[in-house]
Amino acid sequence: TIVSKSSAESNQVHRIVNLVTEHHYTNNSNIPLEIEEENAALATIHKSLVEKAQEKKGRSASGDVISRIYFEQPYKLDTKVSFFIMKVEDYVDAIKAGEKADPDLYNYISRQSRALTQALSSSLIIYENAFLTKVERLRMVQLAAILIIGVTLMLEAFAIFMPLVGRVSKYAERLHEISMTDMLTGIGNRRYFVRRARQEIKRAARLEKGLCICMVDIDFFKIVND
Repeated sequence: TIVSKSSAESNQVHRIVNLVTEHHYTNNSNIPLEIEEENAALATIHKSLVEKAQEKKGRSASGDVISRIYFEQPYKLDTKVSFFIMKVEDYVDAIKAGEKADPDLYNYISRQSRALTQALSSSLIIYENAFLTKVERLRMVQLAAILIIGVTLMLEAFAIFMPLVGRVSKYAERLHEISMTDMLTGIGNRRYFVRRARQEIKRAARLEKGLCICMVDIDFFKIVND
C-alpha cells in the first residue's frame, strides 16, 4: 500500500544517511557499496510510489492527496527524493573515483535527509487523514444504506401484514358475534343473556337503582325455531 511504501521510503533515507555518516567518520572502504545498494533500493521504492501516485490521480480523494504531496508545492516529494538520490550517487561516484569525500556534499545529504524525513512524515499524516476521512464517509454511506434497507423492509412488512391483520380482526369480530347470537332468529343467545345480565346487575349496584327482568313466553315459537 502507499502508506507502507512511504514508510519504507522514509526508513530507507535513514539507512542511507547513517551509512554516509559512518563512512564520513570511519572511511571504511566497504560502506560505499552498501550505500549504493541502499540508494538503489530507495530509487526502486520511490519509482513505485510515483507510479502509484500518477495512477491514483483523479480517481479518488485520497489519490488526489498523494498526487499533490508528490508533485505539487509545498512538498513536491518527487523532486526532493529524486535530488537526494542523485546527490547520494554523486557521493558514491566520487569515492569510487578515488576522490576524497566532499564535506559539503556530506553536509548537504545530512541536512537534506532531515528535511526529507520531516516531509515524508508530514505526507504520511496527511494521507492517513485523507484515508480516514474516506473510511468515515464510507461508514456513513453504509449506515445510510442499512437504514434505507430497514425502512424498506418495514414498509413491505406493513403493506403485506396490515391487510392480513385487518382480515383477522374482522374474522374475530364475526366469530364473537356468532358466539353471542342465535343463528335462526338473529337475537342474543344464552351466552349473550348471561353476559349482559352481569353488566346490568353491576350497573344497578353502582347507581343504587332497581333492576327488573321481563320474561315472555311466545306460543307456537317452535315453528319459527324449527
